[in-house]
Amino acid sequence: MIVQEFRFLSEQDPCNDEPNWSRRYEYEKVLRRVRSLRPEKIHNTSCGYKKTHTQFGEELAGGPWETVHSDITQKPGQLQWDITTSPPFQSDLVLCLSTLEHLNHSDRELAWKNLWDAISPEGTLIYTFDYPSVSIEWLEGKVGETCVSVVNKIANKWGATNIIYMELTKEIHE
Repeated sequence: MIVQEFRFLSEQDPCNDEPNWSRRYEYEKVLRRVRSLRPEKIHNTSCGYKKTHTQFGEELAGGPWETVHSDITQKPGQLQWDITTSPPFQSDLVLCLSTLEHLNHSDRELAWKNLWDAISPEGTLIYTFDYPSVSIEWLEGKVGETCVSVVNKIANKWGATNIIYMELTKEIHE
């Protein structure tokens, strides 16, 4: 496992004005990264809030890659995959945005393993987490190294929640 990036999304990131305010930060950053990675197959397991989440799914579906959604919107014809169970297939890129923090500890452990198993060799897993709902210490234990944290944390107008972006790549020898 290689940690490609770990950081708090900064207060310079745009958009802080809806109930799930962080999704627009997360989606914008992830879409830029998806475009730069140019995967062949994406599996989106993210959760989100109405309009912004729908737009994100449409952006993914409109790209030059195959996209499978098993996200919270559960559109007709969409794959039904509970991330606490074994993955039904592998993808070059798996997205899990603001989802794990909604699970209890044992389900979070299962989902972490299953999402990792859903990545093909040399594939990438992109997570975002609400912090402190998911602790840095738990993440460091999962990746086996110290994560670089940035002092400049954001706070939304409803409280002191921060967003962590984490990108992991599966090494071919695993």
